[in-house]
Amino acid sequence: MKILDICYLYTSRSAIIKIIIKILKSNIECAFLK
Repeated sequence: MKILDICYLYTSRSAIIKIIIKILKSNIECAFLK
């Protein structure tokens, strides 16, 4: 159970980081386009 919880937290954290990176990249692109 603990190993599964750690894996879940790690995968969810990495997914959140990927989403944040996508948002930051889109914001940077919009700033450069302006």
